[in-house]
Amino acid sequence: MKKYFMMFGAAGLLAGFLMIAGCGDDSTISATGTTVTTAAATTTTAGATTTTAGATTTTAGGTTTTAAATTTTAAVTTTTGATTTTTTTTTTAGAVTVPVTATNAVPYNAASGAVTFTITPTTTFTYNVAGFAAGDKITFGAGTAVGVTNTSATDGIIDVIGTLNGNAVTVHLTGVAVASDGAIFGVNSFNTAFGAGSLLP
Repeated sequence: MKKYFMMFGAAGLLAGFLMIAGCGDDSTISATGTTVTTAAATTTTAGATTTTAGATTTTAGGTTTTAAATTTTAAVTTTTGATTTTTTTTTTAGAVTVPVTATNAVPYNAASGAVTFTITPTTTFTYNVAGFAAGDKITFGAGTAVGVTNTSATDGIIDVIGTLNGNAVTVHLTGVAVASDGAIFGVNSFNTAFGAGSLLP
């Protein structure tokens, strides 16, 4: 039983951990480390004993006898040290599209992945988003006039306002990184800070 565990136990354990690390909600981004330790292995090769039979040779002058000879090779023991392998598995969320049609009491957590918010203003309301960052997008419908209001460069708050036919939708961003917050003054700088196409049209 110990022999079979040494052959398959470590590989089975590694496969199990990889299956567990690979399973999860694809709406999150995470990096998990899996450490597998293979126990030290000791291999002993048995010594070999070789016996050469004695020989008797008789000649006219007499008899010569060669004694039997025994040669023994000592056993050899080889020890392999324990090895530790660490595998890091990163799960990246897929792109998510969120249609924005009404206000929300609890801010949408954009940090969960690459999120595209699609908005066509038909009424006036405020939509709250937390953790907006590079990879996220706010896309307004055709004909919408878009503006950006940033009253402080250090509070992590930015308002994006889209106006269409007298209806205004304000996307209230909180938790914006300070480096990005301090660089945003309008639509163009918004697209520079978060990436081209992060605010359309």
